[in-house]
Amino acid sequence: MNRPATQFSGMDWHERAKTALERKKWTVADLQRATAIPYDRLNKQLRGDVKNPRGDDQKLIADALGVRLLWLRDGLEPMTEGPKDAAPLPPEPLPPGETMTEAPMLSRHDMPLDVPVYGTAVGGSMGDFQLNGQVVDYIRRPPSLTRARNAFAIFYANDSMFPRYETGDPIYVNPSRPPGPGDDVLIEMHGEGDGEPGAAYVKRLVKRSASFVMLQQFNPPRSDIKIDLAKIRNLWRIVPPKELLAV
Repeated sequence: MNRPATQFSGMDWHERAKTALERKKWTVADLQRATAIPYDRLNKQLRGDVKNPRGDDQKLIADALGVRLLWLRDGLEPMTEGPKDAAPLPPEPLPPGETMTEAPMLSRHDMPLDVPVYGTAVGGSMGDFQLNGQVVDYIRRPPSLTRARNAFAIFYANDSMFPRYETGDPIYVNPSRPPGPGDDVLIEMHGEGDGEPGAAYVKRLVKRSASFVMLQQFNPPRSDIKIDLAKIRNLWRIVPPKELLAV
């Protein structure tokens, strides 16, 4: 049976999402904090740059904004009333070689909003930036970092590690766990003067000796980046995405 058109069915997906966002009196930043969708990806969706957002993102956005998923998808259902959606979207396909495992069902509200996000300033060559030492936001604490009270995060703003990380992705760091070869790392260099912030890098640790580290990046591919340990202020292990929700 054909469903009747509504005032919203003539809109594009992102226009309905923005309508619901305005109705809730939220900003894009509010929605990002509620869904944990990377800010850059979410912003592109709400601008209409992505015509068919991934199914799990649509569900997160609908739940956060308090609207029905079917309304958000096509506008042909009531915005907030009516029976519960009977046909959920199929799960996203798993990457090659990965299998489905049972895991506890977690709500984002089970994860406290207390991990500080440190601000960054884009820098010069080799995909570097600077940590400015300022807390610019707070994001949710995943289960694996429950006891890591000194954990922090940054929003990645470069493409030297694409496709491992995209611009806008949150990167979590646990300073209590030292990195080893094969780990992705956040490196902070000493500044030129006392108290001056130095360059920072997101790379993969290839080798660590008594005097230097050898690093790898993906874009453009390099595995010969050598930095003297004497120039490094901090070398932190980045928590892998699949480890974040481990309980």
